[in-house]
Amino acid sequence: MNLQIKSNFIGNSFKIYDSAMTINNNLYIFLEFFILSSSTISVESDSAIFIVKADSIDVNTNSTIITNYLAFFSSNSYTLDGRIYSIIYACTIEDTSQNPSKFFNFVLPTQQINISESYLSFYQNSSMTYSMEGFISFVEQLLQMNFTIIFVCESSMTFNPNFTLLGSSIGIFAENLDVFPNASISTIGMGCNNFEGPGKGTKIFNAQYECGGNGGSYGGFNGYGFGDDLDKSELCKQFATDFSVKYGDSFYPKYQGSGGGGYLGGYGGGVIFINILSDLLIDGMIQSDGESLDRDECLFVNGSGAGSGGSVQIYARQISGNGIISADGGDAFNYCGEGGGGRILVFFYNWETDTNIQSLLAWGGSISAKSGDRVIDLANLQNMSNMSFYGTEGSNKNNFSFYFKFC
Repeated sequence: MNLQIKSNFIGNSFKIYDSAMTINNNLYIFLEFFILSSSTISVESDSAIFIVKADSIDVNTNSTIITNYLAFFSSNSYTLDGRIYSIIYACTIEDTSQNPSKFFNFVLPTQQINISESYLSFYQNSSMTYSMEGFISFVEQLLQMNFTIIFVCESSMTFNPNFTLLGSSIGIFAENLDVFPNASISTIGMGCNNFEGPGKGTKIFNAQYECGGNGGSYGGFNGYGFGDDLDKSELCKQFATDFSVKYGDSFYPKYQGSGGGGYLGGYGGGVIFINILSDLLIDGMIQSDGESLDRDECLFVNGSGAGSGGSVQIYARQISGNGIISADGGDAFNYCGEGGGGRILVFFYNWETDTNIQSLLAWGGSISAKSGDRVIDLANLQNMSNMSFYGTEGSNKNNFSFYFKFC
């Protein structure tokens, strides 16, 4: 069954089984139960906002929610086994100062606070009355200012195995969060487009020489795209270093990664912001990597550059598990430049009051914000006899930004 809806829904329950629904306008759902079973909801308008506020939200296996624009979910109880995507791309390019945005100013606490205060403080202190219309207006502002997709849970929240959350700028607010094995929170390649962003890649050439596309940079420097003989390649490296730039604040990593240079340059990574007031378990993947390039895109000197890693901010009392947290630059081949590393911040609430300090550091997984790798295929580089210049300016130093912060 195909069902098209162009209205809001207020009631007791919203249940869809074995169906496909297409939404062409804003849809606001306020109810007790939201259940999606083996079904798909597609919000196809490029400007429609999808809001679900329910006592219980259930998106089970083989179910998908896809929105072309912005989405907001709020519930006390979640069952998440399917896929939720916000496929709009976001890129902040006008301001790379160290001052946090308005939203990040009031959402980053210096001590533990409750969820309502965390994401509703601006709304509660505003002139808007506490009504459905006022709440919708607040959520729309919150999305348009800061995020493409938001999840709020006043209690414990679970991302079950194989659940996938994809967006350009993701915000998650909960008391506890478990990210189980094979679950994924991803903004891979959802940041700035090619030739876009403060650290955007370039394509450098003139009458004497031509270089491949450079990768994007952010927390670390980009990789240069080199020419088809040694002399040209050294010139390419010199120019690429001149154009490489790092930007943003290591303690407020809020920007998207920059796109690579060239016609098919990779997109940068997006932004992930997770505020958990108690315990965070990560056995799955939290990734804001830049987009990699495949071998076919890099066979010739006019190749492109990969995207840089994006931003990850995590706030919790305790973090445990054996998963992956990454904001790596995209990988490349041959003439293409690899992307620079992104930025990661991990912040522990009230760590000095915990009697077992080691419990705050019960993390057994991997954390990385490194520059991408480049694979050299010598069969396609006939004139290359010296490997010394392969790699990037940021390969061995200043190639990532990662911090633990205790408060």
